[in-house]
Amino acid sequence: MKSTEGKQTSNGSGTTNKSHRECESLLRPRSIVIGLILIPANAYWVVLMEKVLNGPYPTSISLFANVIFILFVLWALNKLLARIYPRAVLTQPELLVIYVMVAVGSALAGHDSLPTLVMMLGHPYYFATPSNNWMSNFGEYLPKILLVDDMAALKPYYNGASTLYAWEHIRPWLIPLMIWSAFIFTLLFVFVCINNLVRSQWADREKLSFPIVYLPLEMSDVEGKLYKNKLMWAGFAIAGGIDFINGLAYLYPSIPQIVVKHVDLRPYITAKPWNAIGWTPYSFYPFAIGLGFLLPVDLLFSCWFFYIFWKMQLVLSNAMAWDVVPNFPFVTEQCFGGYMAIVAFLFIQGAGICGRLCRKLEVNALR
Repeated sequence: MKSTEGKQTSNGSGTTNKSHRECESLLRPRSIVIGLILIPANAYWVVLMEKVLNGPYPTSISLFANVIFILFVLWALNKLLARIYPRAVLTQPELLVIYVMVAVGSALAGHDSLPTLVMMLGHPYYFATPSNNWMSNFGEYLPKILLVDDMAALKPYYNGASTLYAWEHIRPWLIPLMIWSAFIFTLLFVFVCINNLVRSQWADREKLSFPIVYLPLEMSDVEGKLYKNKLMWAGFAIAGGIDFINGLAYLYPSIPQIVVKHVDLRPYITAKPWNAIGWTPYSFYPFAIGLGFLLPVDLLFSCWFFYIFWKMQLVLSNAMAWDVVPNFPFVTEQCFGGYMAIVAFLFIQGAGICGRLCRKLEVNALR
């Protein structure tokens, strides 16, 4: 029995090592180089969409549409390259490495992320006035090394009609940006470490499927099985057709529009107590419907059920005159309680993970 178990363990380990070697052979430094080249261009694109043009906001949705588009373009170029110079074709692991790099870059450049941080660096000093007493109230508590207080650099930054590419404009930003960059890099490294700790629990023990990764995995398949699926192209034609028609309707108002955006039901519900539901939009966004197919059914059920449950609380509160109490039925507090319950479950689950990790470390130390 011992020899058999040893043989099985050895074979299993050999297989694992072989798969690692095969994966490493499929990954070449060029994928990192391509990712580093794409990150600045993609970040500029994201900032242009979300901060300059005020939409769309691709990084506010789990699957970043801009990164999916870039992955599709890379796959198409890969197929063209296969006919011209097969040795230069990117493998699926390389495409996925590029995808991950650009996705992380998009998250940092996207909505409510680093652009918000950059906007805050000079805000307290530029907008401080004698009337609001910012500097006298909390100015002494501001860490100047983390902020920009040079008004000569802040005025053209906020007023425009100037250029960033001048030393007197860049110099005051260098030290704060370097410190914040070091902090963000450390934060991301901690996130990676936490992911490494919980990976075994989520992937091996709980067998979570991570459906959101299905699309990039299928799209990066070198054989392109997804692109040969007629059902996929039918769905793409419906969603793309709606966007195409609505785009034409925007340019040429005489063309009828297919309404998929938010439509508020509140103007149509005027009778009490039903009008207490407040802003209640419905929409038929194709991308949201598509994302729904990737989510677990119980999660989808929870989304719409508790949304209706929340609205029914408002109706019942109005019918029973309970809403005379300010902020009743305390929806914000209910949401906070839900978040705290999730945190509590994570801590309970994390205690078991930490216990197993400590036991592994103890065993390794004894060896």
